[in-house]
Amino acid sequence: MTDASPLATLDADEALTAGLARALAPLLRPGDTLLLDGPVGAGKTHFARALIRARQGDAAEDVPSPTFTLVQTYADAEGVELWHADLYRLADASELVELGLDEALADSVTLIEWPDRMGTPPPGALTVSLAPLTPDTRRITLSGDPARWTGVARTAQIASFLHRAGWDDARLSPLAGDASARRYFRLTGNGTTAVLMDDPAGSAPRYLAMTGWLRDRGFHAPAVLAEDADAGLVLLDDLGDALLARVLNQSPQLTDAAYDRVTDLIAELHRHAPPDFAPALDGPALAEQVGLFAQWYPPAAGAPGAGSEVGAVIAALHRTLCADAAPVVSLRDFHAENLIWRGDAPLGLLDFQDAVATHPAYELASALQDARRDISPALEQRQIDRYVAATGAHPDRFRAAYALLGAQRGLRIMGIFTRLCLQDAKPRYLDFMPRVWAAIRRDVAHPALAELAAALDGVPAPTPQVIAAIRARCGTAGQAPDRMMLFAAGKGTRMAPLTDTLPKPLIVVGGQTLLDRALDLARAGGVQAVTVNTHHLGEQIVRHLAGTGTAISDESDHLLETGGGLRKALPLLGDRPVVTMNPDVVWRGANPVAALRAAWDDGRMDALLMLVPADRARGRVGGGDFALGPQGRLIRGGALVYGGTQIIRTDRLAEIPEQVFSLNRLWDLMIAEGRAFGLVHPGDWCDVGRPDCIALAEAMLAE
Repeated sequence: MTDASPLATLDADEALTAGLARALAPLLRPGDTLLLDGPVGAGKTHFARALIRARQGDAAEDVPSPTFTLVQTYADAEGVELWHADLYRLADASELVELGLDEALADSVTLIEWPDRMGTPPPGALTVSLAPLTPDTRRITLSGDPARWTGVARTAQIASFLHRAGWDDARLSPLAGDASARRYFRLTGNGTTAVLMDDPAGSAPRYLAMTGWLRDRGFHAPAVLAEDADAGLVLLDDLGDALLARVLNQSPQLTDAAYDRVTDLIAELHRHAPPDFAPALDGPALAEQVGLFAQWYPPAAGAPGAGSEVGAVIAALHRTLCADAAPVVSLRDFHAENLIWRGDAPLGLLDFQDAVATHPAYELASALQDARRDISPALEQRQIDRYVAATGAHPDRFRAAYALLGAQRGLRIMGIFTRLCLQDAKPRYLDFMPRVWAAIRRDVAHPALAELAAALDGVPAPTPQVIAAIRARCGTAGQAPDRMMLFAAGKGTRMAPLTDTLPKPLIVVGGQTLLDRALDLARAGGVQAVTVNTHHLGEQIVRHLAGTGTAISDESDHLLETGGGLRKALPLLGDRPVVTMNPDVVWRGANPVAALRAAWDDGRMDALLMLVPADRARGRVGGGDFALGPQGRLIRGGALVYGGTQIIRTDRLAEIPEQVFSLNRLWDLMIAEGRAFGLVHPGDWCDVGRPDCIALAEAMLAE
């Protein structure tokens, strides 16, 4: 029928055939066409009938075969027009015009049986081929453009799972999801409902473990009706739609009593030792998480480099303010949209698969500093008092820890919301930023957090202008430079005698070569193509990279330094800005390549350098290289060290007359014009330029 790629195949009886149709139904949008191919009796009409009735929902009507009418039209529950055509009796493809089918393809959901009668099939269609195997089963093959039909293979998995669970006659309706890759569907069938959690990211085993832990202790997590943890599919008891946030919007007079119950629930959770499988969310982990803030928000707000010390300050404050409290379980995303109001019955719990063991104040801050809804300062303070009274926590120390953890959560959320807009093209979370920022400012006003308040100096508030600027770049992070020049041609003189027989990039640090560490950062940071230059013992590097798809720029005849080497490699790199990296350093914390690509602003930047404060630059001899001026512009001289990774435009390389030159020449031109910027790495960094630095780097990685 078509040259489209096979996307999924399954052997199905009558029930699974209809179940697959019902599972596909929510995926379809106006303009989508399904070509139902197969012999008489293969189940084409059975498939189409199940799909149409699923789209119609509670108002489902009879769906007769269009064998004699050729075309039947319907409207689904949302008013989308559905066309069901049977072209078996079509005498000539020109009759499609009389039927109006050619016009329907553009803005309707169209199901076509016997599509071979129409000649050339419509572009982008999904072909559903049904081939009888036995009188009761058929092999169903789904084929189409993988880029257009990305969810089809997963849908076939879901249909098979529901068939095994005895829910293949259920209608699927999408439910609102969260900021993760998880999806939720409500299943309606047999006079009851259930919820399907589709989590391809791999957290289903943890969700199931946490469900058991909660239910064993009397907390109201949804009962598990069926599960395939390996596939990331879980069928759950349906707790209903009465999200606490929704209930309080409709009945605000319940607010005080509802939050009393929320606080009491947290206190009760904290009476139980956290499960062994809950990872620790301690000071280092909190600092690493908040790296998302420095990586995403300040650069997007026009201040790259601002807030770079936030993580280190939070780790230090955690040691001071939180060390006296034993860790307790935290469900992490514990707020009014993950709690179900059940009247006098205990609150229902949702979205707890990321539970951790952390300081008791973390969960209360999550509930009371809600990014999505306003909670009055008076109510917040009253609930802190209530928790302290219920648990016997020290009031002053608890409040200081609460402020710290509330600020950490808020800063991390600011980074996540920015990333969701720039990288994932999800701008709706930007509207929550002013509320989150207001909570952060209240938190850092606590006297114990003066150092954190100072670390936020220079970070712009999310004003309407800042939010508009971020929104204007929505989805652009995926368009950042994705080609890299990896400088591996140096002689490595300072690393002698190791480099007498081995090129420096192949020196092993922490069980991995420096070259492979750099390549891993590149791939994880979104780089699609890497060019490596070679000179000293270059044939070893070429052999090491054989089969990896890495391009080689050979400088064996003449070493060109960074500027000349980059210019020589331009035929391999293209004329767009590129990422460059020196492999003789080791990074810890946020991926520097990903951070640079996230912060790159093509309209105002010619260069963006990753910098490290001199006091965190291990193995470094000498002072810094740069300082940052307004909006993160580079200034020569200062306490910031160039970390060996940057994004730079290459078009001005042609202005340099010499064959051998450093990229410093280009930086000077760009700095003079105010188009060179810096970004401060929030993690750790080590220069592996001498043999003694190997131990320094390995110790840093082990911390």
